[in-house]
Amino acid sequence: MTSYSERISILAAPEIQDLYSIPKLNAQEQEYFFTLTDEELAIVNRLNTTRNRIHLILTLGYFRIKRVCLIYQWHEIADDYLHVAQRYYPKASKRNKNLNRQTGFFYRNNENGHGSNEGNKLQFINQLISAPLSSNLLHG
Repeated sequence: MTSYSERISILAAPEIQDLYSIPKLNAQEQEYFFTLTDEELAIVNRLNTTRNRIHLILTLGYFRIKRVCLIYQWHEIADDYLHVAQRYYPKASKRNKNLNRQTGFFYRNNENGHGSNEGNKLQFINQLISAPLSSNLLHG
């Protein structure tokens, strides 16, 4: 069995930090990376909650920059979240809410792998990731 100390290290710690950290964007960069086409916005707006829509827009924007899926904390994305909320959903709240009744119902019914919403959610994800490149989903 190989110990962790014997593994090859491809990236140094600062390189790993740079790759997986949230980029600090100015107003022009926010405008560019978080701008959606009409087709992209229509797909995003199929999500249930405004909060989920905003997080998907942020995820797409960050992916356009780094081509990796980033894990972030609220304090790291607050400025970008507010930019997206003000641009697309000006009535959105930035409060961190607990599960609502619909989300709680979905998780309770899907703990054992069944429930009526699972097929719809998988279909939505498949549609999103299989969008044609001409839709400019990733901006280049």
